[in-house]
Amino acid sequence: MTENGYEIKIFPLARLDMEQIFEYIAVNLCNPTAAIRQINNFEKALEYVCIFPESCPYVNNEYVNDKSLRKLVVNNYIIFYRVKKTEIQIVRVLYGMRNYEDLL
Repeated sequence: MTENGYEIKIFPLARLDMEQIFEYIAVNLCNPTAAIRQINNFEKALEYVCIFPESCPYVNNEYVNDKSLRKLVVNNYIIFYRVKKTEIQIVRVLYGMRNYEDLL
């Protein structure tokens, strides 16, 4: 739990998303340094969310059923999360240009 009382819970799909992003950048793009940098950027973004959990906007999309979802843009990716009492639930981490409505 962080100093302000929030605990980060990364859902399995979000963890898989980050692993696949790392693998794509490191292997497909042949740039392991950039892959590590991107994961570090995700970690810094999650630290920010722990400090200011309600600072990011809600996902405003008529095709997304979960109206409690918030989004945080990190470079070309979007972290989708929700705040539940003392827990920040990381639901998905997706490429920003992806049609994410069907994936949430």
